[in-house]
Amino acid sequence: MRGIALVHGAHVDSSCWDLVAPELRDRGHRVGTADLHRGSLAADTVAAQEVVDGFGGSVVVCGWSYGGMVITGLHLPPDSHLTYLCALLPDLGETAASLSGQHPTGFEALVALDGAGDLVLTGDEIGEFMWADAPPDRAAVARASLRSQAIAPMVESPDRTAWRDAPSTYVVSERDRVVAPDLQREMAQRAGDVVEWDTSHSPMLSRPDLVVALLDRLASRS
Repeated sequence: MRGIALVHGAHVDSSCWDLVAPELRDRGHRVGTADLHRGSLAADTVAAQEVVDGFGGSVVVCGWSYGGMVITGLHLPPDSHLTYLCALLPDLGETAASLSGQHPTGFEALVALDGAGDLVLTGDEIGEFMWADAPPDRAAVARASLRSQAIAPMVESPDRTAWRDAPSTYVVSERDRVVAPDLQREMAQRAGDVVEWDTSHSPMLSRPDLVVALLDRLASRS
């Protein structure tokens, strides 16, 4: 069995995987979660690389949202697999900002600068964009986990493209209001396998069963 590394997105922390990681462990998988917000895309990638290296062998890496930028820059052991969960899937020279700007969704209107010059999410519509189909209790926990986000990682590009060397799966969220579904389908052309789910931007909150089943299947392949 491959290990499973989970990489969260911008503005949240690794608690977004709290409905996924325990279920995968119950199925016998080794699971690690990366904690980002290190100030740059390169530093976030190092944090995820440390999780990958800790398995000492092949791994299934799942990156959600901005986490796709991070996992693209990884050095992966042989027989590893990348999973992009409604995530940004960049080529060299592409950034989170440049990709998102190709298909604006209105989410950008919720992003403001705080006193330290970092990005923060504001407004009552955050939940409608981020986790519209999540149960109220899960949405409340997710909103409580929100934090500021440095600008630098949003305008930096990975220095390599791991998806050119490792097999990959892209999950399109059909009702996503953060990363436009049309943009997801364009980026998904770079992946080896594509699936579409009837979810909003955070399926690990609204449909953790789908996320668990997909990662379980990928990690169990011989």
